[in-house]
Amino acid sequence: MQWSTHALTPHLELVSANILDGIYSQGFAVVPDFVSLPDVAFFQSFFEEDGFKKAGIGSGEKHFVIDTIRGDFIRWLKHEQLTHPNVLFFEQVAYLQHLFNRRFYLGINYQEFHLAYYPKEARYHKHTDTFVGNDERKISVVVYLNDYWKSGMGGELLIYDSEDILTKEAPICTVQPLAGTAVFFESRLVHEVLPALFTRKSLTGWLAAK
Repeated sequence: MQWSTHALTPHLELVSANILDGIYSQGFAVVPDFVSLPDVAFFQSFFEEDGFKKAGIGSGEKHFVIDTIRGDFIRWLKHEQLTHPNVLFFEQVAYLQHLFNRRFYLGINYQEFHLAYYPKEARYHKHTDTFVGNDERKISVVVYLNDYWKSGMGGELLIYDSEDILTKEAPICTVQPLAGTAVFFESRLVHEVLPALFTRKSLTGWLAAK
C-alpha cells in the first residue's frame, strides 16, 4: 500500500518522529487525535452493519473461542476497504510502515486490520499478538472509536514490558479508549483489555513481515 502527498499532513510529519522514538525507547507510542474525525466516522459506520463474529485465540488448527479469555466480536476489513479513497488513515499507516522498515529493518510488507467491539464487561486477558513459532507480526496498531469516553468507564489497554503472559509486573502503559487515539506497539509485548461499563469499539491491525 502506498501513500499520497495529501496523506502526509503536518500533524503526521510531527508525530511520526515521536512514534519511532517511542517504539525504539519503550516499545510503544500513544498518539491522541491521530485519526481524523471523518476517518473515525467511517470506521464507526461499520458497527451499524452485520458481519461481526465471535473472536477466538490462537491460529489454524489451534484456534479456539474461549469467552472467559477473549470476549470481543470482530469483522475483518477487505482490501477495497483498506484502500478506500476517502480514508487517510491507511495511507498514513503505509507511510509509518516505510519509516519502521527504514529505521528498524523489520521487513514489513503486509497489513491486516479488523474492527472489534467488546460488550459490557467483556475483556481480553494477557496475551501477545505473535503466535508460537511465528513472529511475522512486528507492530500492532489499535485505534479507538468511542466518543465521550471518560476515566472510570473501564476498557483500558494495558501494555507490559514482557513477552511472558504470566508476568506479574505492573503495566508500563495504560490507555483510555477515546475516539481518535492510536496506539502503536511491538507485537511481542504482553497486553490486555480490561472490562468496561459500556460497549467498547476499536480498529485493530498488524504490520507483518510475510
